[in-house]
Amino acid sequence: MKKLSVYFATFLMTAIATMAMAQSYTNPVINGVADGGAFKYAGKYYFGGVATYGDFFVSDDLVNWDKRIHVFDLDNDWTHGTGAKNNQVHANDMTYSGGLFHLLFSVNYWGRDRHAVHITHATSKSIEGPYEEVRKDQWFENRIDPMVFCDEDGKLYLYMVKFTDGNTIWGRPMNADFSFSGDAVQQFSSQQGTWETMDNRVAEGPFVVKYRGRYYMMYNANHTAAEYGNYRLGVCEADSPLAFNPGGKYPQPVVSPQTDILEEDYTDIIRYGTDGYNAVDLGKDTITFSVDNVPATPYLKIAQRGGIKAWLNGHQIDTDEHADYKFIKINPQWINKGENTFTFDRPESRIIPSASTEPNRSRRSSRLVALSLYDVDGTAPLGEGSLLLTPGQPNILRGPNGWEWWLVYMANNGFRRDQYIDRVHFANSRMTVDGITGHNTSGFHAVPAKPQYAGTDITALPKSKAYLFEATFKSSASHPGIQIGDKKIFLPEGMDKTVSHVWRIERNNDIVAAWVDNVLVCNYEPVSGNDAPTWIGSPADYDAEYLSFNEGFDEYGSHFSGWPATLPIDDKGLSLRTGEFFKSDAATDYAFSVQFSNDTPEQGQYGVYAAYVDQKNNVKAIVDAERQALVVENTVKGKTSRQEIPLATTVVHYPDLKGTDSFEKQYWFDSETFVSSVEMPHLDADNDTYARSLSLDEQKQRSYQTDMIGRMTMEYLDGDTWRPLSYTEGNASNRAWQKAVFSPVKTRALRFINKDPQQHNRNIYRIKTRRDFAANIQLRIEKRGSEISIFADNRQMATIVQKKTSPAQVGLVAGEGCNVKVVDTLYYPVY
Repeated sequence: MKKLSVYFATFLMTAIATMAMAQSYTNPVINGVADGGAFKYAGKYYFGGVATYGDFFVSDDLVNWDKRIHVFDLDNDWTHGTGAKNNQVHANDMTYSGGLFHLLFSVNYWGRDRHAVHITHATSKSIEGPYEEVRKDQWFENRIDPMVFCDEDGKLYLYMVKFTDGNTIWGRPMNADFSFSGDAVQQFSSQQGTWETMDNRVAEGPFVVKYRGRYYMMYNANHTAAEYGNYRLGVCEADSPLAFNPGGKYPQPVVSPQTDILEEDYTDIIRYGTDGYNAVDLGKDTITFSVDNVPATPYLKIAQRGGIKAWLNGHQIDTDEHADYKFIKINPQWINKGENTFTFDRPESRIIPSASTEPNRSRRSSRLVALSLYDVDGTAPLGEGSLLLTPGQPNILRGPNGWEWWLVYMANNGFRRDQYIDRVHFANSRMTVDGITGHNTSGFHAVPAKPQYAGTDITALPKSKAYLFEATFKSSASHPGIQIGDKKIFLPEGMDKTVSHVWRIERNNDIVAAWVDNVLVCNYEPVSGNDAPTWIGSPADYDAEYLSFNEGFDEYGSHFSGWPATLPIDDKGLSLRTGEFFKSDAATDYAFSVQFSNDTPEQGQYGVYAAYVDQKNNVKAIVDAERQALVVENTVKGKTSRQEIPLATTVVHYPDLKGTDSFEKQYWFDSETFVSSVEMPHLDADNDTYARSLSLDEQKQRSYQTDMIGRMTMEYLDGDTWRPLSYTEGNASNRAWQKAVFSPVKTRALRFINKDPQQHNRNIYRIKTRRDFAANIQLRIEKRGSEISIFADNRQMATIVQKKTSPAQVGLVAGEGCNVKVVDTLYYPVY
């Protein structure tokens, strides 16, 4: 890419600008499809599963799925004579290995004649089928939700769900021919008393990826049905493919329903309209509540099945004749100061439209599922209409440009289930997701980045020293391979030369890594030269299905290259020194993220050039550790405007399983963090819908504590010593919570223990922590044309808008006395 020296035009800087100039997508991307699998091959995406009836949807960009092809018909001995047909193709998983495409799925037939709930395995020499079952006389494995993972050493693993401890995730090693090489190993089940058991013991839908040396499993917990509204996605990390266990789980879900933001941030005035707590029985035909003051901007969350009609003080609520999961703006004049009454008209029973083929599963009694009335005190956090919930059945794939990660998953808009996509990020090595997003979700949600080049002509590739090259091809050459600079990378011995193989090559200046069919064949080895990728041998010996080329770099640990030699590199990353450092060429659109780790978080100024043209025209985003703020400097023609944005944030915090039991809770941070307050719910954990005990009757869980904080001792971890916290009570975010304020402490963890040694109740589960500043922070820049969005740990902090589009570089910046590591970076131009 040619370097340009173009002056920035005048900028407009705003904190989290509401405008969004980047092209965005609108979820859902596939309508009416539930549990499914997605697969990327040769630049295209394929999707199949529930309600695809043996078909694949096909897309070039993850957004548009206009093509549909038929690839499979269910026809085996163990489903003959049942009602299990193509409508029972559930939870597909597709993979490519050794010239064969493998299709695994679960038949999920619970019939009156008999049950057929097993995993089957079919293959085809073409991605577009037809697929034939390898064995028709028996199933492949038990029970549901298969997923095949190929590790970098070429070993295969099947992940699946068995009905052993509720729905439980297991893993089993396989040979290259998909025969099994060992017994199944239990990974984990849902953990009782946590967000994973809000209604049922369910852990399912496993999907595994490896990134930057770590293994990540995304999975589902709770019942999938929308009438519960509890289905969520979690993540578990591990050091090896069969080592996923409860200790590796993230304490909190990574994708949740939109309802979470309501329950966490706003007062439900039905239950907390006055002092204390008003228990609500959703089975009654009338529900009364009282308020001290009429809210100015009330919104109602209502979920019902069976066509329940509802009125508030005689004013009819707009409910559907079948089912609702809605967020509705309420006229404040409908609410009385003092007592108020909801009344309901419940049909005794009716047929509810269902995707199920079993008639007995379609008949439901009418049921009020949820009812809350929120005082949003200003602008509503969500758009009015059906709520998005039950994110599930994850598929984590590389985006079209090969650098990005994307999540393809199902979700409900009210009671309608479709397929959604959202961006996956890794901040502080933890997997995070932008979703759940819909047409009215605010924030930055750019479309998947396209390839810089996509085609079949290797001679069309540009010269560069930092890029990703992806190739799917077969060759008749005696020693087929690809040359990168002075480095020749050959197809490994033992791999079939007569079939296509999928190559991924990352060159980062003076080092190169390569994978063939997911097998690591070149482990960040030295390389020199500035030539474009070429075939080894005669081009006539190569038949390319697909080639793509995308400039950029992805570096972590010791795999940094191209930065000035004055910056030392070790296995923990790049040591930043005082100065300004550049690596990329100028680009108009790009993404750039940097993970910083500060060993002395009380001091230091460090950050990035979000956009650099020259010393008189640039934008910097600087972490000021002493001021615990992000400083954004915008320099235009030598004149600098400056905005200081506090990095403090209040976060809902879940306890870490490794230090938690019934009467002690530990809450850990990813790095040394300055904390200045906590909030606890007034209701005990047995009444927290995120942690309630499944063994207790719901009406026996109503335990409201005026002083929940007083029931606990509070301590923080100072080095390796737990020290007591002295606090005063502050004003909580809403009436459901109680707040303790204290002098800021630097810590890795907080600990709460029941004061009464005879009391073994789970007093607390979720709390809120005020995090003023952390030693580890990720800065991310998203430049799209004239708009520059700046993120800190995936929070959009500021947006700068230019009058004109200007190509720019990115870089690193550090002030005097910094003791900071750059742990990882990711950069790529966006097309």
